[in-house]
Amino acid sequence: MNTFGIDHQPGVTCIALRESGQEAATLASVGDGVRSLIPNTVSPDGQWGSRAWGRAEAYSPSGARGAWIDDPGGPLFWRGMYGRLRSYLGRLAPVRANGYRLAIALQGADYGTDEHAVTALAQSAGFDDVAVLPSTHALLCRWLASPGERERRPRTVIAVAVGERSTLVGGFHLEWNLRGLPAIRAASLPTSLEEAGYETWNRRLLELLQARMKEAPPEGGLGLLRDAAIRYAVRLSQARVDQSVQWREAFEERLYAPLSLSYSQCAAWPECVALGRALTDAVRAALTTLGSSTADLLIVGGIGSVWPFAERIAAALGPVWCSGAGGDDVAVGATWWGELSEYASGTLLAAAPVLGVTAEPNDSDRALPEPPRASLPPWQRGATDVD
Repeated sequence: MNTFGIDHQPGVTCIALRESGQEAATLASVGDGVRSLIPNTVSPDGQWGSRAWGRAEAYSPSGARGAWIDDPGGPLFWRGMYGRLRSYLGRLAPVRANGYRLAIALQGADYGTDEHAVTALAQSAGFDDVAVLPSTHALLCRWLASPGERERRPRTVIAVAVGERSTLVGGFHLEWNLRGLPAIRAASLPTSLEEAGYETWNRRLLELLQARMKEAPPEGGLGLLRDAAIRYAVRLSQARVDQSVQWREAFEERLYAPLSLSYSQCAAWPECVALGRALTDAVRAALTTLGSSTADLLIVGGIGSVWPFAERIAAALGPVWCSGAGGDDVAVGATWWGELSEYASGTLLAAAPVLGVTAEPNDSDRALPEPPRASLPPWQRGATDVD
């Protein structure tokens, strides 16, 4: 079975496709034709994602009419997503009869109640095989599917999924067998840390930037600035703690004075200080639930982990694993949901379940390919393999 993994946040969506039936699983990022991080925006005339961005009549997370689970923006967005995936597959419907399913990872304090609305929206758009899970569970799958990582065999694992507006923290107790496959014997309910995502830190950065501008950015420039802020965050994460990183992105020529920041300066922002306290408390609470005092491994990822705050805070709490491609983590991990565990129903985990890794040996032992990943859509690569 081929799986579309959907990292679905209130304002943005990231999509990955994992194709099976081959010697090795093939992964591809599925954007909207302009961006891989798709804005949850749709216009009444059918424009979707980036192509609807900035339109006055569009349903957008930044406007008065949203496209999350609100009506009519939510249904329109999901119909647009169905159309996009159908087009990506060469006009092949992304349904079970054609060998495709959907695994949707959710974020935020209301992920448990949003599950029902999101499932209904996906099904009404035409998708017929839908599973929904917290982003922490998708992140765990991302780590389990990474080459060589299972050899470490940690028992107490904490997943820290950093999103657009919030960070979700969940713990897992793993039991390993002789073949190197884990069973999840206990899981804590994920805890959501609000105002702890890339949008929060982007906003602080752009406030500092706009205060240095000789003139306001042109109409439509806010989208460019948001994209530029993500690139700046990546550069900051690659720098030393005390190394200043100068803004050399969009509208640099409009600044009357350069903007340079180090990680140490950014870590002093009130939002980051609050994250340090809240993340530490959430990790300790998860460990208490699991009956452990320390974490063998903290998995940090998600679209918001391009900013280095969660990773460096977690490093003080135990060994940290990051994929190096945080923007894809949750979507890619979701594509493995149900194949790296036996709990593959369309409901969220509401308790501490017992999960066994029961995928076929040749499938579960396959390593995910590292970038570069498959760049051609299936319809340009010939016939699609299906189970």
